[in-house]
Amino acid sequence: LEGGDVWYWDPLQGGYDFEILCGIDGTTDGGGDLTTIGGVATTFTEGMSFSYTGGNSYIDHLSPVGSGYTIFNNSPTAYVCGIANDVRAYRTVGMSFEFGGLMDGSGVSTKDTLALNIMEFFGIHLQGVAIDRFSALKNDRKLSFGIKAKGSNLFSNKLDIEYGIVHSGKVEIDIYNTTGRKIKTLMSATKNAGYHKISWNGKDDNGRNIVNGIYFVTIKSSGKVKNTKVMLIK
Repeated sequence: LEGGDVWYWDPLQGGYDFEILCGIDGTTDGGGDLTTIGGVATTFTEGMSFSYTGGNSYIDHLSPVGSGYTIFNNSPTAYVCGIANDVRAYRTVGMSFEFGGLMDGSGVSTKDTLALNIMEFFGIHLQGVAIDRFSALKNDRKLSFGIKAKGSNLFSNKLDIEYGIVHSGKVEIDIYNTTGRKIKTLMSATKNAGYHKISWNGKDDNGRNIVNGIYFVTIKSSGKVKNTKVMLIK
């Protein structure tokens, strides 16, 4: 959950108070001084450092409480701006900066890496067994049925997809959100056996841009179904 005012200011104005759920205490309604956002050693943000160009006014200062712990600090004006929380029953990540405002740097200091680390913290593993099996069989030159994202499972504008079918016939490729609702029919056509490629521009069946989040790309052919998990970050 991200928001410059959601932690300290909003609850004072009658907004929902997420603090207890997220292990966060909003200590003050800050200013516009987010500059360099740095990770914290021994956490999943260790070694990260981002310049910041996003929304930057009245940025709430945070303090961890309970099972919450600091994962991001601002500098040179020093204050906590990111906290993770693990209460066993659920996990949260709360930030007072805008994820999209982070500027990619070098090494681990990229939004892709941060998003993957957050997903891992939540127990969501984007590189699944089905993806690895498909890749291995393809490398062994054995024709196999499967689907995977080409390159990274993270995308921002266009997702390149590779799929393989053992038998020629009708192939259906659809996109589903995490609630199981189909948002896009990407393809429904007859294809020859072999490996093929297709792209998705991140729009639904109505031509609207979808929101950031996790989606499932599903292939159906010859009575078989496979899927792969991808994540949109803009």
